[in-house]
Amino acid sequence: MNIQKLKKELEQARASLKSILNNASDAIFVGSPKTNKIVDCNLRGEELLERRRSEIIGQPLSILRSKQRANHYKKIFSEMKSISNADYDDQNLEVIITKKGKIKNVLISSFVAMSKEEPLVYGIFHDITQQKEQENKLIKAYHDLKVEKHKLLEERNKIEIILQNIGDGVVVLNPKLEIIVFNKKAEKISGFLAQEILGKKFHSIFKKNIIETENKHDSELIRKDGQPITISSITTSLAGEENSYIITFRDVTLEREVDQMKSEFVSIASHQLRTPLAGIKWNTEILMDGVLGKLTNEQLEFIEKIKTSNERLIKLVNELLDISHIETGRKFEIRRRKSSITKIVREILNEQVALITSRKIKVFNKINKNLKLSIDRAKIKQVFQNLIENALKYSQENNARVTIDSKIQKNEIIFSVADNGIGIPEHQQDKIFEKFFRADNAITVQAEGSGLGLYAARAITEAHQGKMWLESNKHGSVFYFSLPK
Repeated sequence: MNIQKLKKELEQARASLKSILNNASDAIFVGSPKTNKIVDCNLRGEELLERRRSEIIGQPLSILRSKQRANHYKKIFSEMKSISNADYDDQNLEVIITKKGKIKNVLISSFVAMSKEEPLVYGIFHDITQQKEQENKLIKAYHDLKVEKHKLLEERNKIEIILQNIGDGVVVLNPKLEIIVFNKKAEKISGFLAQEILGKKFHSIFKKNIIETENKHDSELIRKDGQPITISSITTSLAGEENSYIITFRDVTLEREVDQMKSEFVSIASHQLRTPLAGIKWNTEILMDGVLGKLTNEQLEFIEKIKTSNERLIKLVNELLDISHIETGRKFEIRRRKSSITKIVREILNEQVALITSRKIKVFNKINKNLKLSIDRAKIKQVFQNLIENALKYSQENNARVTIDSKIQKNEIIFSVADNGIGIPEHQQDKIFEKFFRADNAITVQAEGSGLGLYAARAITEAHQGKMWLESNKHGSVFYFSLPK
């Protein structure tokens, strides 16, 4: 009776153990050291190897181990054959390949338990594939981070070398307008050492107007030794940093002195040329009027050529004088009075009637008839004259159109002169307002020209607190300029 009860309890225990094994979260394999084969496995074991239980039982234990570990267990199993009640415990990390070729990382805990017939090896396989993948990702991310850090350090070193050896002074300000970068050229120009002013407020060392605009401009800088110098500077906002700035500047004192001398020389030379040119003009007119006797047609033709060339030279001298006055500030005062813009434009168009008629140019004057502004009339007429003459000269040979227009804004009037002419090449548009510059295609169409008209026009506009800009393509150009109301 007791034996029957014990057998029943043993069967129940075996059933409970089997249930526990099948419902375990880890894969469990049972191996025989005698046959070196798998004798049992649970449901998780089937899932791990992607095989049915019937396919697994009877397979060599080597399918659960790498070749190296299989040899290790052969040695253990051979020892088990001669040792009863053996109790081995081993733990290691293995890589196994499933039936479908997937690679699984498992952490194996194994132990030996004695049964009635023979010792059996129990292997508990904990699948750590996902964990391993995460570890590998972390290792790769860490490696990538180290590589990026190295690259950033290299880039930083390169930038530092460039910054310290660049030909311009460079100052970087934080949102509090404190100096956080001050390169070697900035030290040389200002006389201050970086260690003396880093962390100090910019305005406690330098004049405020240096950073008042993002346009390139000249301003005065007082060196550490008290000597004033002229610098050309430009201020730009630091990308991604609100209220932080980069100021680049260079010493242009000598350049400005040379410019001043050149302007003075041009002014003196132009004044000296005016008298003989006026004399040539007066004498050619006397000859053409027949005061000294009647001229033949051939003689008149030559005198006409002399007169035309002389007038071009007079115009060039006047332009040079204008530029000299603009640059030196002498005789360049803005004398404002209320003036009709329509009358100014009409005067210019009347002066150009011969050109407009000969080339059959359609001119559209859309300026508001009642528009009057407080301006220096002569100088603003010069601006319109330059833009309108250029539009007429560079318009198409056929179906030429020039449109003069105005647009009233809140605080300013924007004027425009548009043509359907040759346009200005895109790569030369940023130079069009420079002294003596003429676009390549303009030289081809009109060989004559000084390249001073647009420079003077913009200077006059800016002296009126206005701006001048352009839009251009191969279908024509539009020149804009603004004047305050």
